[in-house]
Amino acid sequence: MKHTSISTIYATAELAEKSSNYCEAHSLALPRHITDYHASVWARRDDSLMMSSNQQSQLHIFLARAFGVKRVIDVGVFVGYSAMVWSHAVGPDGLVTGLEISPEFAREAGEAFAANGINNIETIVGDASETLPKLASDTPYDAVFLDADKPGYGGYMEQLLDGSQPGAARRLLRPGRPSWRTTCCGGATSRRRG
Repeated sequence: MKHTSISTIYATAELAEKSSNYCEAHSLALPRHITDYHASVWARRDDSLMMSSNQQSQLHIFLARAFGVKRVIDVGVFVGYSAMVWSHAVGPDGLVTGLEISPEFAREAGEAFAANGINNIETIVGDASETLPKLASDTPYDAVFLDADKPGYGGYMEQLLDGSQPGAARRLLRPGRPSWRTTCCGGATSRRRG
């Protein structure tokens, strides 16, 4: 099972493993179909490091439920693991809109969704810098998971803030906070405030 790279913050690999196992055991459990899919992707793909860890996903579910998240944008679906996690987090009445540049990854993700009876995920294939602005702004999203094209994060955030409801920018990011400075182009500020 893939764990996060927490070994760098612990004195030994053994301590890192114990901590990781403890966190996994004492956090919200992931459904079996999600952990099984994670394990299968991890075992068969050389690029599986692009996938979130189960522990990260446990945190995402906790946060989504704590904040009542029902609509999520997942930028960078890869082969569908993170979208499956968000699908579980928002429940059957929620919606996950996945943006994926690779038709091959989107196809594999779609097959995984179908095989697991997941029907609250829509996947849009194309470059997120082009597909993100086309999303309907009349129904707001509650959360955004950026997990693709790391250098493009600033541009995605600009598009999200520009397309958000009046006043939402202050709810999404707070000026002066580290997340604001690092997310918005290494210190650049958004054109839209509110």
